[in-house]
Parts: sequence; structure tokens; C-alpha cells
Amino acid sequence: MARSTKLTVTKLQRRFNKLIRSDGNETSCITCGRVEGKMDAGHFMATGSHPSVRFDTRNVHKQCSTCNQSGSGEGAYYYEWMLDAYGANVINELKREGRRPIKWSQTRLQRILDLIKEGEREVKEYGYLVDEIKVSDYAGEEWD
Repeated sequence: MARSTKLTVTKLQRRFNKLIRSDGNETSCITCGRVEGKMDAGHFMATGSHPSVRFDTRNVHKQCSTCNQSGSGEGAYYYEWMLDAYGANVINELKREGRRPIKWSQTRLQRILDLIKEGEREVKEYGYLVDEIKVSDYAGEEWD
């Protein structure tokens, strides 16, 4: 029996999180500055309440496990970092786009996988992500 190659959000989230952790643009926890220890891919907008931006690199950054898990993401510090790094317009865009319903079709998941692979290639070649992955890159015109 052949192994299933069906893409799932969970499989892609693991790979995407690994990409975020390997990105050399951020060398420390964005909320506390820690450089050692286990790093997570911390979501500014939670995946439960803002599912469509879960693969948007502007929404996910390196956080130490203490800040991300024990500190519940350190929302106030994360917000200040986001304001400095991206500004209010991007934060508002992530909030707006994150609330839109999105269906995870195999076509859309394949597009996200392709974007992740391109990001992995960039990190391998340059040591960091060159291009951001934005919700508009994988949501396209059709959200449902």
C-alpha cells in the first residue's frame, strides 16, 4: 500500500515553523532577546483566532520557549516589537486578513509548500529568508 502524500495544515505548520527557526534574520528571541536554548516559531496573531495568517512570515517570528509557551507569547512585548519592525499598517492588515475564513484545499496547501521550499532554498543559500511569505501569496483571489 502506498504512503499517503496528502498535505495537511499540521504537516505544513511543522515545516513552516522549522523554516522560521532557521531564518538568520532573527538570531534571538524577539520578545526577551535570549539567544540560547530552544527557540519556537511564535505567532503574533494566534492560529486559532486568525488561521489564514498562520503561514505569513510577518506574523511568525523566533521566540524562546519560555516566552512563547510559559509566557503565552508575551503579547505586549511582541506588539511593541511588531510596531517597531513593521508598523501599525501591517499589524492592522494581519488582523483584518487573519479573520477572513480560508479553506485549506490541496491546491492552496501545495502553493504554501512551494513557498516554504523557496524559503528553505533561500535560507540554505543566503542564511536568511530573502522574500517574505504573505497571506496574499497563498490566499489569492479565492479565499474559500
